[in-house]
Amino acid sequence: MQWIKFIQGELLGDMGIEITSSHSARIVYSSKFKEYLIWLSTTLTSFGIKQSGNIRKYFVNNVFAYHYKSKSYPELLTIKKIWYPNGKKVVPYNLKLTPVTVRQWYIGDGCLEKNRNSRPRIKLATQSFSELENMYLKKILSELGFKITYSPANNCLFVSPYSVDNFLAYIGDCPIECYKYKWGIKSCNG
Repeated sequence: MQWIKFIQGELLGDMGIEITSSHSARIVYSSKFKEYLIWLSTTLTSFGIKQSGNIRKYFVNNVFAYHYKSKSYPELLTIKKIWYPNGKKVVPYNLKLTPVTVRQWYIGDGCLEKNRNSRPRIKLATQSFSELENMYLKKILSELGFKITYSPANNCLFVSPYSVDNFLAYIGDCPIECYKYKWGIKSCNG
């Protein structure tokens, strides 16, 4: 099911799921890009997950951001129980990675770190996950053929400069203009 792989990738990043009743839950997502939330809403609607209300702008930590929430669905409660078994987000140990899953994860919590003296590498911000969960993510990314390192000091993962091209080829083109910079492509707006 493509929609589950998409949501799993988003959950590895910044997406959240909150319980709305004993029978259902909804997706919540905040972003600095309204364009992304409009695209996300359209994509989720194509999967049958409709937006609730309007995308709202708010001010937090001296930055403007936008907030999306979906309508509530029983299927999302099932996903919530898998990803938040004790109220804290975890990486399910039966997680399978696909290009869509990894792309959405990268969009949500990845960055292309450029250093003028060396090739760029990719950082996957996985600080909210335990070291054990990071080791599992490292293992399943390595099984896809990528050179991955874990930084205990940062509690995050890095894609080696020698795997960046293969990683970006695996996940495919960026689907939304506002995040093309993560592929090393300057957007029309920046």
